[in-house]
Amino acid sequence: MVAAAILRPAPRVSLLRGRSYNASLYRIGKARIERAFNRETSMSSETTCDTIRRLFMESLFPVHVEIADDSSLHAGHSGARAGGGHFRVTIVSEAFDGLGPVARHRLVYQVLADEMKESIHALALKTLTPDEWRGEDQPD
Repeated sequence: MVAAAILRPAPRVSLLRGRSYNASLYRIGKARIERAFNRETSMSSETTCDTIRRLFMESLFPVHVEIADDSSLHAGHSGARAGGGHFRVTIVSEAFDGLGPVARHRLVYQVLADEMKESIHALALKTLTPDEWRGEDQPD
C-alpha cells in the first residue's frame, strides 16, 4: 500500500522557460522504489560508476554516457576520507531538450539523490542534448 502511494505521478513541476518534466520525475520515483527493493544484492556487486550508469539508463535514457572516477586525485580530502567519491560525468539525453543548464543539473541530482548522500562526494557534470553533442568534435 505504501509503494502504491509513492508511485503516484509527481505534481507538475515547471522549471526554466515553463518546461515541465513530470514524466521524468515519475520515472525517477519508480526507479528509486525498484532500487530500494534490490539494494541489498546490487550494492555488493556494483561499483559506484556502474550504479550511476544504471540510474541514468533507467531514468534519463541517454544516448551517450561517460563516467570518470577521479577519487584517486583527491586522496586525503575530507570527502574522500568519508567514503564519498569524486566523479566527472558527461551525459547526452533528449530529456535535457529545452532545459537550461541549472534545470539539467537539477534533473541529474534528482536521479542520483540517494547516491549523493552515501557514495558520491563531488560530481562534475556536462549535460548535453543529442543535437549539442553532435555539434561537438566526437572521438571516432
